[in-house]
Amino acid sequence: MSVRFATRDDFDDVALISAHPEVFPTYGFHGAVEPKHVHAIVKRRFDEFTSVMLEDGSGYFMFERMDPRNDAAFFVHVACMRRSRGKVLLDAARETIQLVRGVGVQDLWAWVDKHRHDVAVFASLCGFEPADIDPRFQPERHPPHRGSWMRMILAKEDAWAVVQH
Repeated sequence: MSVRFATRDDFDDVALISAHPEVFPTYGFHGAVEPKHVHAIVKRRFDEFTSVMLEDGSGYFMFERMDPRNDAAFFVHVACMRRSRGKVLLDAARETIQLVRGVGVQDLWAWVDKHRHDVAVFASLCGFEPADIDPRFQPERHPPHRGSWMRMILAKEDAWAVVQH
């Protein structure tokens, strides 16, 4: 599966995927909003994120800058339809990581809900490792009792090796 940077033309697809029953909740909504309100939230925040779309429009990787003073550290959100999960999504993740690495991203972070073992396995297969520090990014949405942080340091030469196998 090929990936590409998203454009404004992809906004409706991102909103539809985000609110789809196979995907919702995403963006860390955790049921705090109704799916019908996702469109407005995505529209309000779309330009704040850098997104990479699966070429067939079935999913996306969205990168949120963790600190406005740091252009190299991003929190990654992943959402896709059921048909693109598994090897398809893993291959897309590998391509996406190379793509964002090529534009200077050095540090990727993922928040894994303690009830989502599947997400932790996927993140590990992508090359993320349990973080040894808490980035204190939106701590009200990411408290330690609800999950844990995983991190991939792309500047580290061997970080990508995990994903190549």
